[in-house]
Amino acid sequence: MRPTSILTDEIRLADSEEVFLCLSVLGNLETLVHNGYMDRAWISDDIVFKLGEVSHEDVSEIVSKVSITRHGAYFPSIRIPRAQISFRPRFFRDADINFIDLRKNFDSASPLDYTEKALRALFLRYGVRMWTPARWSVYVQYNFDHLYQLTRDGVEEVHDAREQFDAVASRLASDVRKMGFETFVANVCNVMSGIHLSYDRRVLSDVPRHIAVFDTSLENVPGDHSALRAFCAAYLRAKHVGRVP
Repeated sequence: MRPTSILTDEIRLADSEEVFLCLSVLGNLETLVHNGYMDRAWISDDIVFKLGEVSHEDVSEIVSKVSITRHGAYFPSIRIPRAQISFRPRFFRDADINFIDLRKNFDSASPLDYTEKALRALFLRYGVRMWTPARWSVYVQYNFDHLYQLTRDGVEEVHDAREQFDAVASRLASDVRKMGFETFVANVCNVMSGIHLSYDRRVLSDVPRHIAVFDTSLENVPGDHSALRAFCAAYLRAKHVGRVP
C-alpha cells in the first residue's frame, strides 16, 4: 500500500503568473512542498479489496435490480460511511479480471479461466447472464484517512497501516453478516491501493490565490468514486476565472 512518487523538485512555480496545477494528488502536493508552500501533507486512499463471498440466494434481490441501457449495465451497491460494497459473479471458478493491464488476463491462464473471465466481463459490461453464478464475490472500496504522509523526503505509509486495514476488514465482515448475508464467508485478498488518493484541501490555505490546484481533493465524499465529480468541480472553477468556454 505505498504509492510511488512521480515528480522531482524540478518544477518551479511563478510568483505572479496565474498557475493551474493539474499534476494529480501526489504531483500537486510534491510541487507545493518543494516550492515551500507547505511542509507536509496527509493523504487518504480508497483501498479496494475482496472481502469474501456470499451465495447467489443471498444477493438475488440486489442483482435483480441491475439496470441495462444502451450505454451498458449499471449495478447497485451498498453505501456505508466511508465505503461502498459491491458484488461480482463467480460462475465456475475464481479467476479475477485485471482491468488495469488487460494483457495479464491471458498470461498462464487455462481455457476454464478464459471462459470464467469472458462470462464475468460480459455480465459486468452488458448485464448479460447466461448461467446462474455459483457464488458472488463481495468487494469493498474503503476510504482510509491519513494513510500516507508526504514531505520533502517523499511519501511514507503510516506505521500502523496494516493494523488499520485488518481492523476495518474485520468490522466490515461483521457488518455484511448483520445486513442479512448469512452465507457470507470472509476471504480478504486482491488488495489494490493508490486508486483514489485525496487530502483535506485546508492544507492549501497558505498557497497563493494565483495557484489553482485541481485534483480529486475537489470531491469530498470519502469512499465515493471521486474522479468524475472532481472533473466537474475543476471545470466549474476554471470556468469561473474565464479559462474555459
